[in-house]
Parts: sequence; C-alpha cells; structure tokens
Amino acid sequence: MYCCHVNVVGYVFDAEKGKAVMKKVNEVSRLAGVSRRTLQYYDDEGVIKVKRTKNNYRMYDQMALRKLWELMIYKEMGWDLKCIKQILRMTEDKRDKCMYLKIRKNRNEILKLQQQNEFIMWIAENGMPPIPEENNDKTYLEQISLLKNSVSSRSNGNYINNIAQLRKRLDEAYQQLQLGQFRYAIYDTEQVMKEAMKMLIKWENGEEWDEDNLMTHIKICERRKEFGMEYGMIQKLNKVRCICEYAKEISEADKLLDYDKVRFAIMQTKDLLNYIEKKNQNHDKRSILIHLTKLGKEKAKLVKQICLESDQFILQGLSKKEQREIISLLKQMNNTLEKEDTHGNTK
Repeated sequence: MYCCHVNVVGYVFDAEKGKAVMKKVNEVSRLAGVSRRTLQYYDDEGVIKVKRTKNNYRMYDQMALRKLWELMIYKEMGWDLKCIKQILRMTEDKRDKCMYLKIRKNRNEILKLQQQNEFIMWIAENGMPPIPEENNDKTYLEQISLLKNSVSSRSNGNYINNIAQLRKRLDEAYQQLQLGQFRYAIYDTEQVMKEAMKMLIKWENGEEWDEDNLMTHIKICERRKEFGMEYGMIQKLNKVRCICEYAKEISEADKLLDYDKVRFAIMQTKDLLNYIEKKNQNHDKRSILIHLTKLGKEKAKLVKQICLESDQFILQGLSKKEQREIISLLKQMNNTLEKEDTHGNTK
C-alpha cells in the first residue's frame, strides 16, 4: 500500500488516512507569495481564522486558504483590510453590491483625474496664469474653479469625448438589463443621467457644478425652461428619478424591478444625451467642428518640428538666463493680448 497525496489549490488530501493535511505558515507563505509576518497579522486581526496545534503553531485548512485567496483578490481591487474583513462576512448579494459601488467610485475618480490632466496640460502649454487683481470680487479658489471649468468643459472636443464615454456606460447598462441585472442597470443609468445633467448645467451657467441630486438638476432645468415648451421631457426625467430612488429603497431590486421601467430609464437618458450633443453643436452657428485627416496630422507634425528647429536656431546664441527672460517677456505680451481680447478689444 502506498500513500497518495492530492494537491488542490494548496489543499492536500491524504487518501490513505482519509483526512485533510493542514499546512504550516511557511508552506502557506511560499504558496501565497506573502511574508509570514503578513499571515500572522491577518490572523491577529481576525480576518482569517486559523487553527492552532497543541504547541500553538498556526495551521491552515482549506477554508483558511480560500479566505486568504479571496482576501488577496479583494486587496487587489483596492479595498483596505478593514473593508475586506466586513466583505468576507457578507452574503454574495451584498458583496456584488459592494463591488458595483466600487466600480462607480473608481469611474468618478477616473473622471476627476481626466479633468485634472486637462488642467495640467493647459498650464504646461500656456504657462502659469497671472495673479488676479485684488479688487476682484472673487477669491483665489473661485478664480481657479472658473479657470478649470473654462479649460475642461467649454471645448467641443471635450464635450464629444465626455458624451461618448457616457454613451458607452449606457450601453453597459443595457447589457446588464438584458442579463436580468436590473439593479445594476438602473444604478449605471442614474450615474450617467447625473453626469449628463451636471454637464448641461455647468455648460449653461459657466461655473463649477458639483451638486449630485437629480431632483435639483431637474428643477433647475425646469425653472429656466431648458427644454423649451417640451414639459413632457421634464415629466419623463422625473419618472426616471423615481425609478432610480425606488431601486435604492428595496432590498431585492433585481426581483422587484420591472424590465420595461428600467428600459424606459435607459432610453430617456439616451434622449437626454442626444439633446445635449445637439444643443452643443448648435450653440454657436458661426462655428463648426473640424478634424485633421491622417495626412493633415502628418503635415502638422512636420510644421511643429520645423518651428522647434527654428526656435532652437534663434536661441542658440543666447545664454540660458537670456532665453528664460525672452520666454517670460513673450508670455507677458501674450497674456496682455488675451486680456484685451476678453474685453472685446480687437486692436
């Protein structure tokens, strides 16, 4: 007779003795790729319960290994140990909800980082803005907020990119609807609708808009007759808002939400995006959106290279200090011209 050991995901079964073989801390450390100290910390914090021998050595069974595996997965998702400890004790339904909320949070963070990058790129290309005059009635924070808004949300290109991203997320919501995941579909739809309404309001009033309440958004649009005489649009948006709120209140939204209601919310949000896109295109009849062709981009790259070589040739006879002084003076002249242009002076 011989002894047969079967290893399944780090769990050894002794066929001869008919019982599981426990793993020591050193073995689990090599298996998981984490230090012994980390494993001990997980045990001390009560995240992973391990068994002890008579000599007080830690021993890991299949359940402990599975918990460790799940912990490492959740950690890679970006949760800290305190949150992971709670998640491991949740039901599968609640875990799914936590992951979905994490996705929403990450999307918002990505959007903020994109806006931050646009602001950084603008500063890098145009230089540091001049300090505002002291007699200005706005604080520095308010001035910076207005500047960020003018950089990130006024250009057609940014609007088109933002709307394209929102459409993509709405398509994902529709796919979730087809899979019967009504709660996740309506959550995504609500988030897209909020972002679209914030985009519309921010674009109209020219100020930073961080309000995250759909009812407030809809009331503002209704007050300023955003959709003209189409009061039906306001009613439809309010209906979508009610569906979203209903989904938050019930515990088993996937079972109780109606397919047609969720589809209605998705389609109305799609109509809202169409409205914003159309309004943005028609905002200034004198302007049209153009794109460079592949050949045009190659020509532009060539012209840029020629300009850079020309600049280097002109500045090569000057010291570094002299070069910085010239660049500083040119920036001041440019800022003066921009200030005059803002006040309607076309000299």
